[in-house]
Amino acid sequence: MIKKENIFHFAFAFLYYLMSIQAQAAVITFTPRLSLEEEYTSNFFLTSDHEEYDYTTIVSPGFITQLQGRTGSVSLYYDPAYHYNSDHTDYNSWAHSAGITGTQQATRNTAINFTNSFLYTSEPTETHNIFSAGNEPSATTQTSGSRPTPSFDSGAAPVSNSGSTSAFDSAGNQGARIINRDISQRRSRMTYYTNSANLGMAHQFGANDTMRLDYTYTILENDDPTIDDNQSHSPSVLISYWLLPNQWRVEAGGTYIRGILDGPSDDFNNWQGDFEVFKQFNRHFEGLVRYNHSSMLFDGDTDDEHRDEDYQIYNPSIGIRYVPREDTHIQVSVGYYIQDQKISEDDSGFIVNCDLEHTWIFRQATIQVTGASGYDIASLDAENLGFRLYYGGGINAQYRFSRYLNGHLFSTYQWDDYPSGDSTAEEDREDHNLEYGLGFSWQALSWLSTRVQGSSRLLKSTLHENDFIDNRVLLGITISPSQPYRY
Repeated sequence: MIKKENIFHFAFAFLYYLMSIQAQAAVITFTPRLSLEEEYTSNFFLTSDHEEYDYTTIVSPGFITQLQGRTGSVSLYYDPAYHYNSDHTDYNSWAHSAGITGTQQATRNTAINFTNSFLYTSEPTETHNIFSAGNEPSATTQTSGSRPTPSFDSGAAPVSNSGSTSAFDSAGNQGARIINRDISQRRSRMTYYTNSANLGMAHQFGANDTMRLDYTYTILENDDPTIDDNQSHSPSVLISYWLLPNQWRVEAGGTYIRGILDGPSDDFNNWQGDFEVFKQFNRHFEGLVRYNHSSMLFDGDTDDEHRDEDYQIYNPSIGIRYVPREDTHIQVSVGYYIQDQKISEDDSGFIVNCDLEHTWIFRQATIQVTGASGYDIASLDAENLGFRLYYGGGINAQYRFSRYLNGHLFSTYQWDDYPSGDSTAEEDREDHNLEYGLGFSWQALSWLSTRVQGSSRLLKSTLHENDFIDNRVLLGITISPSQPYRY
């Protein structure tokens, strides 16, 4: 097992290398910010009954800084926050959110990037925040962003990890995934932290042929002894190659995940392979045939009745890919999956693998619609529920009433199905997650913005003790210079 200290030393060595080679022609920008928020929550402990409300004051100083050179850049943000609860003062706490990202164009056809995201908090769930620290709507990030052009992720999502926070944009704002988020049911308000580091290299070896190599290391540490700590190591590779230019293309990818859990759950080795053949009919439309295979192998004595059960997943499918313009992509394939379990009865059925996004841009409004479906393996989060089928969709909208006043609206829905894996179980577990909200922001001064937001989150589950409704109202102000300081 690679020691955590070695990972961090490697990360800082890489970033130091980037900064040193950029120093002669670098431009440094620095933007400080200070936010003050007052939030009401109707269900402080996310319980199905006996709900308790509270008012929380959140003070958050922070900054974003960037070093931009001729062939690369390094960005850093840090936002500490103190949460003061009016009634439940025993849960007053600090939270820390930080991130580093670095990119380097090593050669004309080769780019190297590094991203590290860190979160330390006692908040059990992260309610959708309409506004970022920079008073702009949060950007939606897709896992497909790491795939080489011209395709995007259409296969099974990797093993999910609550420590895998999304990358931040050039303004230093955390992206917020609309769909297929980690929504495992953490109820405890004991402190935990997550960290996700990724080092990747993208190389173009033909006119449109690309290869990407990645290594990701994640950590989840919990003060709550009932939740397993874990870490994972995950190398991956993806190749896109045109057999016949503008006619036939193949994509092949593989991911290995070594999951190490500190608790009753077994460590595991997860192997995933994906192979796709694309037939291009015109510049925007392709047909595809795909096969995805996953193998989940747990450590431990094979004779131990409490040992987690090994399984294989087979998933062939056929579909289409349609990309008429830059702000729209649609990829849908229909197939059949088989979860071949070593002991329990197998699970199988038809499945739709979907990844779509469309954005409408009007004179005063922007509307973004997204959707996703498929399966993944949730074995590195708060609950470690394993194999999961999911279907979800969402909408983000912004309307500019005037130069200084904006309105924001969002709504998301996701259905998760966790097959029981046990022939004696009465039924599979199903969760229905609905979240929606409305907010307004007002740029009172060039350096002062204010905002008000209301949101609700509803969870309905076949395990009724998991049900809850949480309504929140937030009032906030942010102080930040209108232009970053330059050096």
